[in-house]
Amino acid sequence: GASVATGSVAAQAPLVAGKVNLNTRQEKVLEALFSGALKDEVNGGTMANTGTTSEVVKAAQSLIGRTIGSKVWLGPLSNVSEIAGKLFGKDLAGGDFNLLKDPVYTSTAYKTGTTLPTGSAQRNPDLDPSGSNTQLNWHFTGFSADLDSNKVFTAAKDQKNLRMREAVVRALVDSGQTRVWNIMLDLIVQTGRLPSAASDLKQFVKEGEHRVWVFLAIDRLTGEVLDKIVEDVAE
Repeated sequence: GASVATGSVAAQAPLVAGKVNLNTRQEKVLEALFSGALKDEVNGGTMANTGTTSEVVKAAQSLIGRTIGSKVWLGPLSNVSEIAGKLFGKDLAGGDFNLLKDPVYTSTAYKTGTTLPTGSAQRNPDLDPSGSNTQLNWHFTGFSADLDSNKVFTAAKDQKNLRMREAVVRALVDSGQTRVWNIMLDLIVQTGRLPSAASDLKQFVKEGEHRVWVFLAIDRLTGEVLDKIVEDVAE
């Protein structure tokens, strides 16, 4: 028989086989990444990890809250760069979110014009495809904004400090990925025989057995096996 378990695999696995899915729902896995993260390289301070409301716990809960959210700017991360943030919702109606409560930043992009040989002004089609508006609103959101709205850092001086916020991002980008399944197969192969009068597989007589662990890294989008490690298990 074979049993399958998902999650991080053996540390010796190269490529992506040992990386963590940043869209995981396993809070303890994310807490392990944040625990010990260097928050202050000057004074040697790390993210606090004591109690159920520690910086480590709140950071993990904030990331899970972002990746499982159903609002237009939330949901699973499509790539690692979205940890830093992403633009979304060109000309999205302001009523779709609350700028005072939601971690969303809005900026205005104005039409640009260039003069053609004929002398007519042309708008940048990327900013204004319809040619009818004078400006467009773009919205930006990222995990770092959640550190603010969820008050992840205990000390007020840390909440607005760029170095402190980057500590959380650094803990994720080097050890995380967003599109790879890490799978472990626990495979047991038995040899033996069935008595000549056997009428049921339960009568199988085992004469030998071999067990192996197979660690796989599989691309979620293409199904390609990115890495494989086979390890004999001595029992």
